[in-house]
Amino acid sequence: MKTTFEIKKREEVSVADQAVYNSATNQLGFVPNMYGVIANSEFALSRYVKAEFGKSSLTTKEQEVINIVVSGVNACRYCTAFHYNYLQKLGLGSDQLAEIRKGSALFNPKLDALVKFTKNIVEKRGHIDGELVDNLIDAGYSKGAVIDTILLINLRGVTNYMHAALGEFEIDFPLAPDLI
Repeated sequence: MKTTFEIKKREEVSVADQAVYNSATNQLGFVPNMYGVIANSEFALSRYVKAEFGKSSLTTKEQEVINIVVSGVNACRYCTAFHYNYLQKLGLGSDQLAEIRKGSALFNPKLDALVKFTKNIVEKRGHIDGELVDNLIDAGYSKGAVIDTILLINLRGVTNYMHAALGEFEIDFPLAPDLI
């Protein structure tokens, strides 16, 4: 590909995106390269962040589990790295993270239903057996959580596809270990 998508610096982006950059710097200490690439559109970054960080019926840990499963299925090393590190900060160990990345969470039946639902919906592009929805509800998730899960799956797909399609720009987080 001869077209490149530069990683935009703060002074090169819209006022709305500068606010996003400020927030990222306050939370992470830097602006992720993903944000800098998304900012190649004057409108996309603030729209994306609004959707990504809006209210959800899912806990932060549940959202991050969805994120790492989707990123793994889509083979996005950038997003896998970010969400792996974040889940470690949320208290999950390397064995638990390896299990989740392989498609189950037997250490937690509720998360296990979420992992299996997420993995299947991504692999089958939404055309899943209704039993997986029932399993999610039976595990204690609400109908709203099912909707929030599907929304988040697709939001993660946005960044997964950007990293894959736009030249796999530099990963600015420690890499997740390879699965054995």
